[in-house]
Amino acid sequence: MYNTKYNAMTVYDLRAAINTELSSMPKEMLQQVVDYVKSLRRKESVPDLSVSPLVASLRSGNPVSLSDEEADVLKEEYLTEKYL
Repeated sequence: MYNTKYNAMTVYDLRAAINTELSSMPKEMLQQVVDYVKSLRRKESVPDLSVSPLVASLRSGNPVSLSDEEADVLKEEYLTEKYL
């Protein structure tokens, strides 16, 4: 997952390497970096909760199509958790 080249680097070395890379980026690319870092911080602060595909689609704004069988299974799981 991580490049092994950076495993032995100190925090100071990593910050210096990042600063070097950032200094050569155009403004638009820097804005993308800022947005990406913000998304990483949000993911870090929000606990990882497993949600149904329907809830995930509502959060992301991407449509999802569930078959009737999948919807029935999700309904049963919900009712089981709620009442048992």
